[in-house]
Amino acid sequence: MRIIETKTLVTSKYLEFKETYYEIVLGGKVHRWNWVQRPSKTSAVVIAATVGDNLVLIKEYRVPLGGYIYELPAGLIDEGETPVEAGLREFHEETGLTILKVSEVSPLVFNSPGLSDESAVLMFAEATGIVSKLKQQASEDIEVMLYSRAAVQDLMADPDVKIGAKAWLVFRQFVKYGKL
Repeated sequence: MRIIETKTLVTSKYLEFKETYYEIVLGGKVHRWNWVQRPSKTSAVVIAATVGDNLVLIKEYRVPLGGYIYELPAGLIDEGETPVEAGLREFHEETGLTILKVSEVSPLVFNSPGLSDESAVLMFAEATGIVSKLKQQASEDIEVMLYSRAAVQDLMADPDVKIGAKAWLVFRQFVKYGKL
């Protein structure tokens, strides 16, 4: 496969809409792919954390879904920040909780490569503190919850509940093993 050309169709503050023309070498035919990119090519950090025997999860309103989805705390890595620094900051901003120990940090993983080149780092941690919304942004509608294994299992069994893909994998591991 060979990329021939990529054009930016529309630019907004947070996204650029792209159109790429490419050729599959054996067929010789030119194809078109539309996709999105963050203008800064910034990655995100997703934080899977426990407080004692409970998993920290969020229920957030997402406009494209027209409703709420259960996810893990997350946010963009600012320029000059390491993924861990961003994870500590974003986790505290979204939850009010404080990370005590980071046990693992993934390499960059890609969220939806058919739609975007957006990448994220997964951070696994132990946390402490009292849940608070004081530092959440005004544009966010987030409820922070601490769920036991049984509560996460019930959540996953509810067919009416929307769960993010990364969160579902972490939820499954938490239910199966009781830890991250």
